[in-house]
Amino acid sequence: MFGVVDLVIVMVFLAITYQTTILSLSDLVVNFLLPVNVSCCICFRVLYSRWEKSEYIAVLSCLVWVGLWMMIVANDVIYQKIVTPVWVVMLILTFVYFIFCVQKSLLFDEKILEDYTYEIRI
Repeated sequence: MFGVVDLVIVMVFLAITYQTTILSLSDLVVNFLLPVNVSCCICFRVLYSRWEKSEYIAVLSCLVWVGLWMMIVANDVIYQKIVTPVWVVMLILTFVYFIFCVQKSLLFDEKILEDYTYEIRI
């Protein structure tokens, strides 16, 4: 739920920012929505895994992603070579993967609820 709420909050932020600033929608999507969407995908995928201490792995993975993203954005040569269709494809892929991760997490929660009855593993 937190990931979905965060994504909705970012989308509302983008809509308000687009209406009140001179920034283009493509700049806002590439610089705000895409990194947040990838971070949400990382969190959903890692937190709903069967790994021990998955929250630490999620935080570390998100930090690595932010570092990688900062290197891409800071290097103007790489940033300019990634054309708009690539950004659009990346955004679509992250949304598809985000939906997949949410569905998988819901199935995982359902399985956990089926496995435990009255706090006793069946």
